[in-house]
Amino acid sequence: MKRILVFIFLLLLVGCTDRANAFDFHAEKQWMEEMKQPLPAYFLPKTLNIVALGDSLTQGVGDESARGGYVFYLEQYLTELKGVKDVQIDNFGVKGHRSDQLLSRLNKEEIKTKIEQADLVLMTIGGNDIMKVVKENIFHLKMEDFQARQEIFETNLKNIFDLIKEYNSESTIFLIGLYNPFSYWFSDIPQLQEIVQNWNETGKQVTSLYEQSYFVPIDEIFSTDRLDLLYEDQFHPNGRGYELIAQTVFSFLQNEVVTDENNEWFLEREDE
Repeated sequence: MKRILVFIFLLLLVGCTDRANAFDFHAEKQWMEEMKQPLPAYFLPKTLNIVALGDSLTQGVGDESARGGYVFYLEQYLTELKGVKDVQIDNFGVKGHRSDQLLSRLNKEEIKTKIEQADLVLMTIGGNDIMKVVKENIFHLKMEDFQARQEIFETNLKNIFDLIKEYNSESTIFLIGLYNPFSYWFSDIPQLQEIVQNWNETGKQVTSLYEQSYFVPIDEIFSTDRLDLLYEDQFHPNGRGYELIAQTVFSFLQNEVVTDENNEWFLEREDE
């Protein structure tokens, strides 16, 4: 009887060992197959290189903290992304610059080199083009004057996009739209709101012509009853205004950027 029990025990032991070996083999095979799958884009965090171009909004004029306006706040949000190890920003914003001046600056070797290395190019431009028309025709403003300048702005904007894409065809471009700060100073010219809308439409249309390019509207942030978001000059955003611009840009990064293998890492946050 004892011999029979020992024999049965040995059979069970061998059977369990075979099944264990089979399980281990299957698990190892499955693990090897999984390792063959491409890693998510955010598995190895990367340094995000950003170039900021444009006028006083990019420079951050009006930000009481003097930390750099919306660019500073956007940097804080981007560092929360899983795929971002570090954020390097080169800010080339210049107060008062128009589209023709920005176009000329793009020929500078320093800016060209930075764009060649950029993952993301941010741009605010056009407000000073409108202001130029206002200043030159302050006593006899006509819609025709703005329309003529709008055509020049459109040509300049296309040339700007062409140069950026020539320097770096893989870069993602964000053109941040215009808002209307003119109502405080020129409340007797209601057409200025329509003019800003028309120029934003031009910006949107130009942006749509280029791959990996996005138009970010911000005019709704600065509605006529939100003067608390403007600096004391009642023209530039204050710190809170810039923070809301940054939130809007970051939202577009999360919701509008195509989630392909090159930029899906934009969309993963540390807290997810």
